[in-house]
Amino acid sequence: MTTAATSLNLRALFGRAATRLSLNQSASVTAGLSPAAKALAAVSLSRTEKGVTLLVVPTDKDVEQVVADARFFYAAFESASASATERAVLPLPSLQVDPYRGMTPHFRVAAARANALYAAATGTARLIVASAAAVLPKVSPPERLRRAGVEVAVCGQTLARKGIRREELSGGLVVATSAMLYSINRQSQGFVALLDAD
Repeated sequence: MTTAATSLNLRALFGRAATRLSLNQSASVTAGLSPAAKALAAVSLSRTEKGVTLLVVPTDKDVEQVVADARFFYAAFESASASATERAVLPLPSLQVDPYRGMTPHFRVAAARANALYAAATGTARLIVASAAAVLPKVSPPERLRRAGVEVAVCGQTLARKGIRREELSGGLVVATSAMLYSINRQSQGFVALLDAD
């Protein structure tokens, strides 16, 4: 025997499941869910919260799976067309290349990233699914920079003000007592300063 559920029944079923499991309530971390349950939770939350919801998953392969699931749930909840669903639920893949090697990412990856970032900036997306690698910048470790002749120094006064201990820093960083004096001294020795505006 086969039964068919109408889109309204399906929407009601998903809505009850999300409410019963408290998936539509904001939480900083939700763990232990299958990829499909994560997608349901993210879509449910994106419908109740203002702005864009960001779901971070471990890998780019997970991004593809969760985006497909999230688009299914979004279309069911909103009775949205395929194009509206694709604009509302977007992937943010990682660059998948080392930016220090001068390589450019594949065009589709760059286009997907640009599309997601633009939609996030303009508020047209409801849910963005990103891999951890996509939201974590690729930065060379200080030792690799040092071997390349780059010195990275941090201000000891700023560390103290922000409550950061020297032991918490990566190895290879130079801790200057005062960034201002350190910069002036190094520039007088012919170094070029790249200062953060913060």
